[in-house]
Amino acid sequence: GESIPVFAQTDHAQLGLALNSKEFFVLKAHGTIERPKTIVLTDKDYATLIHNSPGYRTFLKALFLDRTVLFLGFGLNDPELRLLLEELREIFEGHTPSHYALLDVSGTTDTEQKNFESHYGVRIIPYLPSATDHPEVIEFLQEIIAKLPKHILAHTLTRGLTPAKNVLESDSHYKWVMNTE
Repeated sequence: GESIPVFAQTDHAQLGLALNSKEFFVLKAHGTIERPKTIVLTDKDYATLIHNSPGYRTFLKALFLDRTVLFLGFGLNDPELRLLLEELREIFEGHTPSHYALLDVSGTTDTEQKNFESHYGVRIIPYLPSATDHPEVIEFLQEIIAKLPKHILAHTLTRGLTPAKNVLESDSHYKWVMNTE
């Protein structure tokens, strides 16, 4: 029954508040179908977002400097992300938190993966999908959950995962995500 805040990248004031909040929220980083003007698809859209949205850019910088991020459903060619991570690595001379990406490596070379880690600070967790629905992603997440200490898992389930599931189940655009427990 909890209401979970959902933001798009254009919700500058709300993103500022979310930075200071320890509560769960959903960020639709590339926009939302409910507000078509927020959708980011083309290289020009990415450039406009990065150069004309200092609030969103500041939010992402703070997020990437304060936390370790695990990327899922991620490709190495996201220009917005590459530009931001490269800038942070440059400013702080490589002393930024490590981030991780569970990545289908069937379309990348070892050199591209190593370069991504050295240039952007994102360590690749490689996998090759055995089926089109990428069951390895679910297995990976189940392994993480199994290894979490019980007190962290209990807190996460009550404060994050359960509300996230409620948001995803109520949003028809994300129902495909919830096809498995």
